[in-house]
Amino acid sequence: MKQTKVIVISITAVLIGLFVGLQAAGTTQQNSANQTLKRYPVELSRAGMHRHDTRNVPAQDAPDIEVDVTEDTKMPGHYHLFIDTTNFQFAPESVSEDHLLGEGHAHVFVDDIKISRAYGPWYHLPKLKPGTYEIKVTLNTNDHREYAVDGESIMTTTTVTVSEDAGMQMN
Repeated sequence: MKQTKVIVISITAVLIGLFVGLQAAGTTQQNSANQTLKRYPVELSRAGMHRHDTRNVPAQDAPDIEVDVTEDTKMPGHYHLFIDTTNFQFAPESVSEDHLLGEGHAHVFVDDIKISRAYGPWYHLPKLKPGTYEIKVTLNTNDHREYAVDGESIMTTTTVTVSEDAGMQMN
């Protein structure tokens, strides 16, 4: 009987130690992930700093870009980007292929942090935390280099401000 109690107590102690250890490891891992996410302006993003080499093209053949940014009326803090280009065709089927002048994709940045690629003229920017952000969109070749003229990347920037109460509103 004493031996059974000792075994039960030992197993219980091991299980409690294992449970506490797993909880601590999970909490540490979760805290680390939360700290990482706090550094990024987009909620739940795994974005990061991102840079590519440039692809210089002659000015007369260079693509051009403008971006129209509008806030989603049903989801405050979310934005729609319309990427308007000239001398450029989105070519998602050719991503990571050889460069062909005038085609490729776009990269979307928030405060110089690459959020995603855009393979067409419309892009939905997920919910931003309250604050003021610079939105930048670059045009990139199929092989991911930024289009440039005389070493200057072909891009456009704009600024958006998300109010403190944007997260509380849902229309």
